[in-house]
This record gives sequence, structure tokens and C-alpha cells, in this order.
Amino acid sequence: STLFPYTTLFRSLQTLYSEYKASPNPTTLQKIQSAIADLNQNLPTMLQSAHVSNATVAARIAAAVNLILTTVNSFAALMPQSSPATTRKAPAKALLHANDLKKQWNQQVCAPTGNSALDAAFAASALR
Repeated sequence: STLFPYTTLFRSLQTLYSEYKASPNPTTLQKIQSAIADLNQNLPTMLQSAHVSNATVAARIAAAVNLILTTVNSFAALMPQSSPATTRKAPAKALLHANDLKKQWNQQVCAPTGNSALDAAFAASALR
């Protein structure tokens, strides 16, 4: 699957965060920042390269990617910066709270389309 490297990256990011929380250090922080930069740079490119022909599916995938990146960047905004000279800060945005993220995900990614096959697939990814 094309998403496999990103699934692995998300798991790695979660592991790195747990390590950082247990024992904050600059090396782990740099690894977290690199993983976030990789997601920001490559996830939109991967979406474009998928060439999804169904407009509804393409819109839902784009919404999912945007929400994932918003979440990752919200997370990044909460992390200390390793060095102001080398770390570019994303433009300040309001951080999404978990309930807001869940609501937006369910509305933008999982809302019914009227196509029973698509609706069944999107419903499987609803956040509860």
C-alpha cells in the first residue's frame, strides 16, 4: 500500500514522542522534527501521485490529508524548538482540540455521499 510508509512514520512519531516525554533530549527532538517535516513535505505529494479519479473520493482523501497535517503541525507547535536558527516555525494557527478534530474528520471524511459503497468505506474510518 502507498500509505504503508506513512503508517510506519506515524507509529515511529508516536514512539519518539513517548521516548521524548520519558527523557527529553535534543536528539529525539530532532528526530521528531524530521518526521514532521517529512510528513509535511511528502504526504501532499503522495496524494497528488495517487491520481484518484473519483472526485468524491479525492475530496475526502484531501480532507483527510489536510486534517492529518493540521494535527501533526499542532503537535509540532507544542514541542520545544531545538534551535531557533535552524528550525522554521509554521505560521501560527489555532490548535485543534481532540473533539474538534473528531468532529471535522467525521464531517469532512466520513459524511454520507449517497453512494452506498463509498458510504460504507467512509463509515469504517469514522472516529468515535
